Amino acid sequence: MEDDADSFFEAFENAVMRPPREILGKLGFEATPVAGLEGSQLRGRMWELVYALAARRYFFYQTDHLSDCEFYEWLVEDWLETPIDDIPYEYESNCHSAPDVGASDEDDPYGDLVWLRYYALPEDREMLKRADPDEPLPPHVHPPHDRDRFLPDPYPAISSETDFNSGMEDEGPDPLGLRKVDQEIAEAKSDEAKPPAFRETWERPAETLKRAGFSPIPPAEVTPETQCALLWELLHELAIRGFYVLSTNHLTDEELYAGLWRHGIREDAILPGKMKTGAWFHDMVGSGSDEHIELWLRYHADQTARENWAKSFPDRELPPSEKPVADRDWRLPKAPPPFA
Repeated sequence: MEDDADSFFEAFENAVMRPPREILGKLGFEATPVAGLEGSQLRGRMWELVYALAARRYFFYQTDHLSDCEFYEWLVEDWLETPIDDIPYEYESNCHSAPDVGASDEDDPYGDLVWLRYYALPEDREMLKRADPDEPLPPHVHPPHDRDRFLPDPYPAISSETDFNSGMEDEGPDPLGLRKVDQEIAEAKSDEAKPPAFRETWERPAETLKRAGFSPIPPAEVTPETQCALLWELLHELAIRGFYVLSTNHLTDEELYAGLWRHGIREDAILPGKMKTGAWFHDMVGSGSDEHIELWLRYHADQTARENWAKSFPDRELPPSEKPVADRDWRLPKAPPPFA
C-alpha cells in the first residue's frame, strides 16, 4: 500500500501541465464550438462533453446558477483552455471543478461570492455572520437551474445504511430479530421515497421518458447535422434514470440512435434512477444471438477473449477482428458498480 501511495505522489509530482482540450485530443475527442448551438443541439453537445470529461476523471459541481449555454460556454472557452496536471488515468485521481465559485459580480452592491449567494448552507452563512457581524451578507438565492444532481460523479461507496453486512460481526446476538425488522422498515421507506418513475416496476423506458416530458425525435426526422447531439441527449436522459448502454462502437451515431429508438426504449426494463448502486444495462451485442456473438468477436472482444472463445468452440469459425466504426464506448455514461 505504501508503494502504491509513493507511486501516486511520484506520478502527481511528475505530471505535465496540459490544457484539458489537449488531453481529450489525445483520446480523439474534440468539443464542438459554442457558436450556433441552441436547444437540444446545445444540451446534447454539453452532455457529450461532460461525459467525455468524466471518463477522464474530471467532474463538476455547483453549476446550477448557470444556464446550459453559460455552463457549456465556460467549459469550452475557459476550463478546457486552462492547464491542469495530466495524471495518468490508472492512478484514479479525480479532479473536481466548480464554475465561477468565488467570482464577484461588479454590479452587485454586496460584491458577494457565487458560492455564498447560491450554495452556502444556513450554518455556513451563520458562521460567517458571527465572524464578521458588520459585513452584510447577500440574500440567499435558489439556483435557477437543475443540473448538479444529474452530473456524473465518481463511484460513491455504499453507505452504512445500504451495506447490510457492514459491522454485523460486532453487533452481538439479536435473538428477537430486531435488526431484520429495522432493515425491512428502512427498505420500505427507501422505496416509498423514490419518485414514481424510479420505483422498481417493469416499464418501457419510452413511457418513463414521456412522463418526464422528454420524447426523442423519430430517426426519420433527425438530420446528419443534429444526429450526434440528439444521440447524447438521449443517452443522458436514459442514464439519469438508471439505463446504461454498452458495446456501441460497431454502430454509427445514426445506427445507435435508431436502435435505441426502435428497440432499446420500447422494451420493458426496470429503471432505478440515479443510484449509488444498481442499474439497467442495455448491451447492443448482449442478446446471445449468433449475430451478436459475431459482432462482439469482430469489434469488441480483445485478443485474450477471442482466443478463449476459439478454445471453447473449436468447431465454430472465428470471425476476423475488425476496427470499430466509432470510438464512443470509453465516454458513454457509466453506471455505478454493484458493490463498493
